Amino acid sequence: MTLDVQRICHRWDLNPEHDIAESDAAEESTQEWTPREDIVGRAKEGLMAKAQEKVIPPRNRRLSQAAVGDRRVRFPYCRVTLVDGAPVVEGLPQHRLGHRVGPADGIFAEWLWDGQSLTANNDRYGFYPLFYYAVDHEIAVSPSIAQLLAAGAPRDLDEESIAVFLCLGFFLGDSTAFKHVRAMPPAGHLRWDGELQLSGGAHLSKEQRLSRAAAIEGYVLLLRESIRRRPAIGRDCITLSGGRDSRHILLELCAAKRPPDLAITAELYPPAARDDVEIAKQLAAALGVSHAVVQAPRDRWTAESRKNLITSWCADEHAWILEAAARAQDSATSLYDGIGGDVLSAGLFLDETSLALMRKSPERFAGHLVRRASAHEYLTVDAQRRFSLEMARHQIAIEAARHTAAPNPVGSFYFWNRTRREIALSPYGVFGAVPIVYGPYLDHQLFDHLGSLPAELLLDHRFHDETIHAAHERYAAIPFQDKQAPPRVDRRFGRRVAWQLLRWLKAHRHGRFVAVDKLQRLAARRLLDGYHPSLDGAEPCKLVWLLEVTALAEGREIAPPTGVTVE
Repeated sequence: MTLDVQRICHRWDLNPEHDIAESDAAEESTQEWTPREDIVGRAKEGLMAKAQEKVIPPRNRRLSQAAVGDRRVRFPYCRVTLVDGAPVVEGLPQHRLGHRVGPADGIFAEWLWDGQSLTANNDRYGFYPLFYYAVDHEIAVSPSIAQLLAAGAPRDLDEESIAVFLCLGFFLGDSTAFKHVRAMPPAGHLRWDGELQLSGGAHLSKEQRLSRAAAIEGYVLLLRESIRRRPAIGRDCITLSGGRDSRHILLELCAAKRPPDLAITAELYPPAARDDVEIAKQLAAALGVSHAVVQAPRDRWTAESRKNLITSWCADEHAWILEAAARAQDSATSLYDGIGGDVLSAGLFLDETSLALMRKSPERFAGHLVRRASAHEYLTVDAQRRFSLEMARHQIAIEAARHTAAPNPVGSFYFWNRTRREIALSPYGVFGAVPIVYGPYLDHQLFDHLGSLPAELLLDHRFHDETIHAAHERYAAIPFQDKQAPPRVDRRFGRRVAWQLLRWLKAHRHGRFVAVDKLQRLAARRLLDGYHPSLDGAEPCKLVWLLEVTALAEGREIAPPTGVTVE
């Protein structure tokens, strides 16, 4: 089973009439989907006729072959160029992505060329990926950076943002690896008529002082209401782990007599412990829910390349879930995902040290994060200067300062950066072939409640546990995944990963920023002894990422290993 990138593109590549019909059908069946009346009305009244007269088919430019073997895939996009003052439109003049819940809730992105201007909007959190570039007399938007590069986006690297990515594994704010390509901001509104106008930004909640019991009671009721507003469409499934977020959603679905048709658990790569899978099995059995365990892709670096294409080179995670996404796209038309629950209610990344540093000095908080970086050892001398740790520290401090006034400043920093820019690329990127992906923790009312809770309420990391047990005491005996469990040692897996990395590097020796020889020597040593834990902390995922980004910037094709195809 292989994740069908072509199918993700097909799901995204809907014409306006198909999209309107689909949304009308969804509205009729769920009373939840509310398409933008101004867009639908304009399309139906034929006000786009003038623009469509000048629409030309997408140019047959070759996309990077990072993850598609000898196949070409094409993502939806719209490019508008002013030629002698007259607009020339390429791609789709109108498009909508994702889903709405009511008039404003949901995770979505959309654009419209109405003959005079190009407008684009997205959801409150900016979770649905949508990128753009605007230079001279030209603009383009797409959910795929690969597509924007193929459409002619400048390929200059953003060295400050790359420095941050090499430290954190995700981007900050609206940045990408490319200086002229940006992500739409949260609650973004873009308008271009030859001049770019852009608004939007993070929604920071105001602190409310509640007792722990009242905060838990509100959590239970608001998540229950969120799930009620998100009914399954057709056959549904849930991504289930041994943690808290997916468990809470699954328990609520079953309590409402709406058990999903399938729960899918993706097996993690070593050195992650196996208790995640075993606990998910136990919970599914207790609830009588059909459960499938899907192994991670066998070829680690082929999966990494495929993931990089799908996530637009904006994440160092998610390769391990590709096969789970393939199973979901073959099994369901709607899916429930626990995105956001960990940072908002379980205190992920929150501890007394980080909280004190964030409140006292964003600069020291940034220094605390940068100290963890280890990929720099395997960069060339030139790359260490270009993507310096000091550069990363400065950018992180600037972003951290924007969150110091939040009730939980550490959680706010990670939600609006890591969750938005990296984790969201799992449900709304890798799982993009599933027509509707719900994120119940992103319901506006629930987010406002959880986002208003002071960090001190979450410091013990028991708040979500207590909430689940309060609502579903019957299942309190089933443990949660122990993230402090000792690493799983699998030397056979370690040797296979090392061999696959050596093979992958053979096809990518031309990266001028990565010390490929040094990385090859390390992989050769691990081929002999089978020791893996991320190849001695070298963070090869980030190095593979940098090799690919460099190739894209230089206009080189990313050569796939032998046999890489997407079917």
